[in-house]
Amino acid sequence: MKFKTWEKVYWGIISGLFLLSVVFAFMQKGVILVNVGGEQKLFSKGAFIGYSLLGYLIIFTPIWGIVRWIVNRGDKRERESGEWVRKN
Repeated sequence: MKFKTWEKVYWGIISGLFLLSVVFAFMQKGVILVNVGGEQKLFSKGAFIGYSLLGYLIIFTPIWGIVRWIVNRGDKRERESGEWVRKN
């Protein structure tokens, strides 16, 4: 699978945000206090990083998939129209 420039930028930004949350986790001493549904819960650093990764994957992978599908659909139309012009 070959990534286009916009995909490299997209995943670069997402990776930067994830690394920022990892740095935040390692800067904290001990456990991390997180508000979940109005309740305060304590998470270990590993659990916080795991949930962060899961959240990023659940949120940003479908967005990337939908945009990629839309962009590739447009590319396919252009290729088909170009082939039709060359054949006739």
